[in-house]
Amino acid sequence: MVEIANIATSENETRNTNAVTGTALPHTRPEHTVIKGRFNQYVSAFWTFVLPLFTTRYLFQPLFDMMGWTDEPKSRTPGSIITERPGISPAAIDKPILQRAYALATGGVMLLATAFYSLKTLGDMRRTLRESLAYEFDKKPQDVGFKDLLFTKTDNDVVNKVRRNFFKMSARRLAFVNLPFFSFLIPGLSKRLSTENAVRWGVGLGASYLVSDVLSRRETFFEELQIVIDRKINQVGRMGEQLTATDLLNLYDINARDHSPQMTFSDKINTPLWKQNLPAFERMAALMNETYHPSNGKAAEFTIPKFVYLVGHKLIQPQYPEQTLAYVEIANRYGMSAVKKAAAAIQGGTPLDKILAQFPITTPTPLMQESQNEPKFTEKLAESRTISHPPAPSFAEKTARSDTSVAAAGL
Repeated sequence: MVEIANIATSENETRNTNAVTGTALPHTRPEHTVIKGRFNQYVSAFWTFVLPLFTTRYLFQPLFDMMGWTDEPKSRTPGSIITERPGISPAAIDKPILQRAYALATGGVMLLATAFYSLKTLGDMRRTLRESLAYEFDKKPQDVGFKDLLFTKTDNDVVNKVRRNFFKMSARRLAFVNLPFFSFLIPGLSKRLSTENAVRWGVGLGASYLVSDVLSRRETFFEELQIVIDRKINQVGRMGEQLTATDLLNLYDINARDHSPQMTFSDKINTPLWKQNLPAFERMAALMNETYHPSNGKAAEFTIPKFVYLVGHKLIQPQYPEQTLAYVEIANRYGMSAVKKAAAAIQGGTPLDKILAQFPITTPTPLMQESQNEPKFTEKLAESRTISHPPAPSFAEKTARSDTSVAAAGL
């Protein structure tokens, strides 16, 4: 056993040592293995809801065939069916609207499903984003309406991206999932396209859209935020789970991927930049857990809308981890008006030290000097400052006053 161990050690040293000079070679990071055969990485909540409804055509087709409401030639004439089923007027068979009933009913179900999904998503957008917009517009959250949510100009990258996705996805679903069922209404096609072919066209185009979604779709910031709120804050089906730094890092990275790819943490795990920023994300997660699920009578005031504001306004910057931490602590202790003042001062060239003199916060040893052997940043901060705010209600309780709780739907 000793000889085998010695041989292994010798081979390892040989691989990491220059054969000529005997000096140690720099570590070479292995390339990532690219996986391209996983086609179930992400399927949007829209398709989870809508896909089974394509089968409703099998409910309408035999029903309308028996009633003679079709433009397809049948072996049995409508008259014989009416004879067997008294109560149906023979004149009704000749009405074009009834001849198209199969396509109208199937398309109507899909249209209603898409509209229902869009309204639920729009409600989630308002409940989730209105407080972040209220900070920017200097309004009360309850005064932020759908006009502010969808059309008022904002500097929040998160809100702008959610808006674009909502309009883009809604238009795409209307074009590929809904309108094909009504294609027989297009001038020039009404006499050439049968009802059954219109339905086949609708199902086929919808399926094509689904395949493109599976192959190219990536989860959006808003969709991931919905999951985090439902599981970690509302704890739907995840009793006792708490927010982690990784949850917030994933959200931050999705937004950075869309707006500032150079600021993502992709391929930076365990690098010095990662280690310098991780304590700030751990602190945000700890504050959120104290905000929504206070323990031992302690509570913080760092909410999801505050995090969305910091991310959307690029106030979380990897190259300035201590500045990020300062914004987090100011948001928790003094509120977002103070954060806006601090951000404007920093943008104007005011040193961070002078800003912290105006908004004093208690912090532990500077992040840059933190070693791996020391306690976690959040543990040291908890020992060095006491939060005296009254217990805060949960996110669900705050929104339940005027709205229903956040539903698990996505853009």
